Amino acid sequence: MRASQSKLAEEEHSRQQKLTALAAHLGGDGVQVTTGSTVTITFDDGLFGPDAISPSADGRRALAHWGAVLEGQDVRVTDIGHGVAVPGGPATGGWSTALARAASAARVLATASGQPLTTFAITSADQATPVHEGTDAAANRTVTLEVTPR
Repeated sequence: MRASQSKLAEEEHSRQQKLTALAAHLGGDGVQVTTGSTVTITFDDGLFGPDAISPSADGRRALAHWGAVLEGQDVRVTDIGHGVAVPGGPATGGWSTALARAASAARVLATASGQPLTTFAITSADQATPVHEGTDAAANRTVTLEVTPR
């Protein structure tokens, strides 16, 4: 039993080392990087315009930059699309726009990183849970990346 516990402890230590190294590699201007069970990259600025499911020119440049950072990395990326509630619309939902944003961002990231598109899983967050609390809607028209070493 001790041998299996020791092996599990070693595997967990190795995983934490990989996460720490990955977080250091992925850090940079324009994003916040946090480490937990994955390395989470939160973009400081919105990457999409109002009602847009394709990145803005600035958003495309930011995604292409981070795709290049992912080049050569043995990782799995979950791309979480975000939406914002619009005046007069429902306060929750927005998943279809958020999911479309995640998909278009994944395509940009895959092209820029040279990684196969299958490296990127896509999902959506509810618009009732903004990425950036207390900021204008523009910053929340974005995606968040959860990066896990393989």
